[in-house]
Amino acid sequence: MSTARVDDIDPIRDFRIHLTKFQEMAGRALSDADSDVNRMMRWLEGEGLNLWTSAIRKRQEILAKAEEALRFKRLYKDASGSTPSVVEEQKQVKKAKDSLGEAQEKLKNVKHWTRALQKEQTLYRGAVASFSNDVAAGVPQAIGFLGALLEQLDKYMELEAAGAGGESAAGAGPGAGREEGGPSMARGAEEAAKGAELDPAALRGGIPTAQAISAAKPADAGPIQLAVGQVAADQAGAVAKFAAAGVPTDGERIVISPGILGPARLVLVRLDQSPSWYLGPVEGKDTGVYNTITVGDLRSGRPDLAELLRLPVGFLTVIGSGGIEAVFDPQNQDVLKQD
Repeated sequence: MSTARVDDIDPIRDFRIHLTKFQEMAGRALSDADSDVNRMMRWLEGEGLNLWTSAIRKRQEILAKAEEALRFKRLYKDASGSTPSVVEEQKQVKKAKDSLGEAQEKLKNVKHWTRALQKEQTLYRGAVASFSNDVAAGVPQAIGFLGALLEQLDKYMELEAAGAGGESAAGAGPGAGREEGGPSMARGAEEAAKGAELDPAALRGGIPTAQAISAAKPADAGPIQLAVGQVAADQAGAVAKFAAAGVPTDGERIVISPGILGPARLVLVRLDQSPSWYLGPVEGKDTGVYNTITVGDLRSGRPDLAELLRLPVGFLTVIGSGGIEAVFDPQNQDVLKQD
């Protein structure tokens, strides 16, 4: 059977993240452009047309009154029998005519630009139709293809590692069979699980990049159900000693890996950016594409984890079947053991 050497799949994972972000940005840009054109068309055909049609009618009435005042002034003499001056009335008539002419010109422009925009709108929609279809259908298809490809490559690399033999894999150390740079949470989690002791450095190496976090999309709202064990009261009390941060609001968001629902152990880390937390698996795989949930949804499903959200930036907690297994500070010291 022919084989291939696969050393680094993180570029594919990174490209998939970029592609997901591009789809979101391009879709928003197309939607905003279409919205702007539609809003201007509605104004021209509705408010703009009504505005200047109404203005013409009102200014015609003002002109008619000014002309009537001028005619009345010319017909009647004053008490001395002299014809009174009509200079002021003539000024009012001229002013009314100029104002009416301005409104008529505005209405003419509205009708002109309505026709012009209708034509440009048709041309624009024809020009972006192919691109819009790609964003709506082609890009999601490519994202799905890359996701399936990453899953297959992960399985292939596992088979390669298994075929290499346990002795050679042990000699290679953590991360054998994987590339040097760009660790993923799956790889960092596997390394941590290999030894009897948790490796906080390996777990931190698997935290998503800032770019991946910024590309995370909101998950469906609702209480979060997790398989990990409940945090006991004494464990929560021990953590509370280090909980220096304030109580987060329900609307704040947490970045999650899609792999959190199955594993028996999870890692929760406080980030120095927004969203402020990452929740992912210690064992298992993730796709490199992440979602966000609200603090309120986590509290609804797992209120026992709420106290962990108050830990300072850099603190990393491992939760397993028996609740909290370790709490590492930014220097990777297990504060519960120190205590």
